[in-house]
Amino acid sequence: MLYANLPRQLKRLVIVSLTLLGSLMITDPSSRTKAQLPTFEEPAIARPTTTSPRYEPDYSLGGGDRIRLDIFEVPQYSGEYQIPPGGVLNLPLIGSVSVEG
Repeated sequence: MLYANLPRQLKRLVIVSLTLLGSLMITDPSSRTKAQLPTFEEPAIARPTTTSPRYEPDYSLGGGDRIRLDIFEVPQYSGEYQIPPGGVLNLPLIGSVSVEG
């Protein structure tokens, strides 16, 4: 009994499908709105607010200058040092290093 109405239901389905398809084809294409992708603003690039000191190529390190060493980002090896008058730093595990000039 369930399959007795199948041809009638199939006819209805075909008619409804064709009607919907036809109504889509009849509409004016110019009246359709085109989908637009959203626009994204480019993020602002952060600019440094302070200027770093100018690099002077003629400058040489010497006694009394302070330098900062960052060795493998290990606090025991990194730090701020003052160059002694002889220009030789004594660094842990490395020993004497000439930094003058």
